[in-house]
Amino acid sequence: MTTPANAPSPHLAPRSSQSSASRVIVSTGLMVSIFLLLVAYLDRSSQSSAIFGFLTVIFFLLLLRLPRRR
Repeated sequence: MTTPANAPSPHLAPRSSQSSASRVIVSTGLMVSIFLLLVAYLDRSSQSSAIFGFLTVIFFLLLLRLPRRR
């Protein structure tokens, strides 16, 4: 039995699910870093606030770069 040339391979995930998984990972990282930034701010720890603020900006920029769902 032969399969058609344009049949999807069962071993490869569709592109949309890969971008969706990446978007979930980056969104989760953004939410966690915002929460930790809030905790560091309330704790008045300037070093932790700077670290988590930097991470928040990085996750936000990554989220902007990822393709949106259609």
